Amino acid sequence: MVRERRIILENRSREGYDPRSIDDYIASGGYSALKSALERGPRWVVNEVSRSRLRGRGGAGFHTGFKWESVAMQRGRKKVLIANFDEGEEGTFKDRTIVESDPFKLIEGMTIAAYAMGIDKAFIYNRGEYPFFPPLFESLFEQARDKGLLGKGILGRDFDLEIEVVKGAGAYVCGESSAILRSIEGYAGQAQIKETRTAVSGLFSLPTCVNNVETLSNIPYIVLEGGENFASIGTRQSTGTRIVSLSGDVMRPGAYEVEMGKCTLGEIVEDLGGGVSGKKIGSALIGGASGSLVPPHKLDMNYSMEDAEKRGLTLGSGVIVIFNESRCPVDLAYNLSGFFAHESCGKCTPCRTGTHHIMRVLSNLRGGKGDEKELKKALDIASVMDRASICGLGKTASTPFRSLMMNFEEVVDLHVRGECPRHVCPMGGGDR
Repeated sequence: MVRERRIILENRSREGYDPRSIDDYIASGGYSALKSALERGPRWVVNEVSRSRLRGRGGAGFHTGFKWESVAMQRGRKKVLIANFDEGEEGTFKDRTIVESDPFKLIEGMTIAAYAMGIDKAFIYNRGEYPFFPPLFESLFEQARDKGLLGKGILGRDFDLEIEVVKGAGAYVCGESSAILRSIEGYAGQAQIKETRTAVSGLFSLPTCVNNVETLSNIPYIVLEGGENFASIGTRQSTGTRIVSLSGDVMRPGAYEVEMGKCTLGEIVEDLGGGVSGKKIGSALIGGASGSLVPPHKLDMNYSMEDAEKRGLTLGSGVIVIFNESRCPVDLAYNLSGFFAHESCGKCTPCRTGTHHIMRVLSNLRGGKGDEKELKKALDIASVMDRASICGLGKTASTPFRSLMMNFEEVVDLHVRGECPRHVCPMGGGDR
């Protein structure tokens, strides 16, 4: 029986706890980590984060300690920290859950990160579809300033930090770090070809660290308990816990915090999600819109980054969307391809034209006008998108289509012959 292991969400549902009250957060042990960090020094903090082997929770899984080290070594220059709260991945709501249940954990994590890297200015990039959070953040910042935990001379030390909320316009591409930078600078949110690392030249050409909300919310625990302790949780390559956004045809959808590598995808669905309502599992989307459609038997995979990589999958931002057997995988892939065609910023040709081509091919397949040669050509285009697109959107936009072709061959063949086994697709339609 899988149970949650809460580190970030430890205060969630705690009786009498008000997540918007800094007094309640401090009473629960909040800001003890910041005090410890200020006593031990920035070098110690960076070392502990490196020892923790914490990997980014936004999707790429980049090692946080290496990123911090790269920014910290840029001495004599003004530097910037950005908390990525864009969370535009379809099916993802873990960061929102963190901010709703314990927002000061994020703010404390950001403050420690800024101290460790020598930063006095930070931004929270707020998703356009979350208009209710910026006023909340301003209230939280004001409480922190009143306690001497934000602003000038934090806790009487020679350490200043101001945090500013930047409102996104709702573009999916702004989940990518270079697009976030352009958006904050006041330009259209489009990905950029990176000539130098963001740690050297990022926002306004300043050394910049971009971390996901969940990543930063792990920092207070690492500072208090030590990097080695954190690394002992989970597996060697996937340390700590992960907050899973579980949704779809499950009895108990929600955000669940689980220890990495200690349970399977199926156990998460059955034990935490309560299983599927009414029917059997037909397919699952792992990792979000840019993730893979998989058949039920692949849910026996251990929930860790290395196990996902072995199977050619990615955990992405922690999304698991379950579809019962009445849902057609071809129809699902078509809808996902339409999402990417709409969200492509249009800057590079492979993504701009490739997303629309794949959507058209899937429209024909779902309409009973699929063609094997057309499908093969679409796979070739998908390969070009993966290799030649500027950013992660273009590189992964074809993943739902490719995973459909790989994991649901029989269903695709039936559609080519003009039959939808789920009786969902509008045979006789198409987009020729």
